[in-house]
Amino acid sequence: TSVGQMSDMARAIGQVIGTQGKASEALTEMAGSGAVAAGNLQRFTEVALGLDKYVGIPVANTVAELTKLGKAPLQASVELNEKYHHLTASVYEQIKALQDQGRTEEAAVLAQQAYVNAFEARKNLLVANLGIIERAWNAVSGAAKSGWDAILNIGRAATTEQQLDEVGKKIEALRKTQANGGFASTG
Repeated sequence: TSVGQMSDMARAIGQVIGTQGKASEALTEMAGSGAVAAGNLQRFTEVALGLDKYVGIPVANTVAELTKLGKAPLQASVELNEKYHHLTASVYEQIKALQDQGRTEEAAVLAQQAYVNAFEARKNLLVANLGIIERAWNAVSGAAKSGWDAILNIGRAATTEQQLDEVGKKIEALRKTQANGGFASTG
């Protein structure tokens, strides 16, 4: 995963939950574990930040448990299931079958996804049951964090992906101008 991709992920995560700075820290911690596939980094980090914010489970704990699942999928799944009761019998059997076939990486991905799916569902249920005051407070604090993040974005270098998006928008605007006989469209 490139630095630009990580920056884009952090920006996207920051818009969903927390701030870009906090998202960058969590994303770096998640990627630094070496136990999470690149394709799962953004989603797993979003869930970890949600667990931190709404449930009080620190990101480091989530990363540690995902790391265990990455290293020993079946054993860690059994241990974590005794603690959290998050696995269905069918998912356990799939993890076991993959590990028995020597497909440990696939077993690890499945075990991590089952863990994240279960905790995301639990977090969503908790958020859905928040009271009016708690929701209002989260909305106000979220708006303040978004504003602060916008201020911090001043001077941040645009990633390659963002630069390409901007060039694409300019090209599209020029095409529209040419299609209108050289006059800029007003709407």
